[in-house]
Amino acid sequence: MGEDLLLNEEGGTIFSIGIPGLGTVRKNLFEVPLSDIEYEETDWTFAYQETFNWETLLGDDTVTMFGDFGALFSIEAKTLAQAMVIIMFMVIAVVMAIAGAGSMAVILAVPMLLIGALLGLFPIVVLGVAASLVALLIVWKFWLRST
Repeated sequence: MGEDLLLNEEGGTIFSIGIPGLGTVRKNLFEVPLSDIEYEETDWTFAYQETFNWETLLGDDTVTMFGDFGALFSIEAKTLAQAMVIIMFMVIAVVMAIAGAGSMAVILAVPMLLIGALLGLFPIVVLGVAASLVALLIVWKFWLRST
């Protein structure tokens, strides 16, 4: 009691007998590693949390990808990233509208704009305008039901 149970090669024999073919599918399932994983401890930085720069938030690889793809269309990387967020917003809204969500599809797709605003692709004001339009849409929907 108080000791940890370890399924090593000897303990794995029970499973190999009980589960036919286990040794074939997962040959070294119960092998015990002899070396530890090396880990070098570093100081934490809060660069991701403290910045509002979209290039820092998305990372170099993603920004380079947007830049290379945007060069095909002669547009900047940030413009392409904004377009991708808007396209995702519209795709979600259209798919949900086809599924029968109606005007609620636009409301349910608003988190895509929130992601764009949090990544610094859009000013927060755009999110405020989107929220105002969603509020008008909700009021309009309830007004149509009442008349």
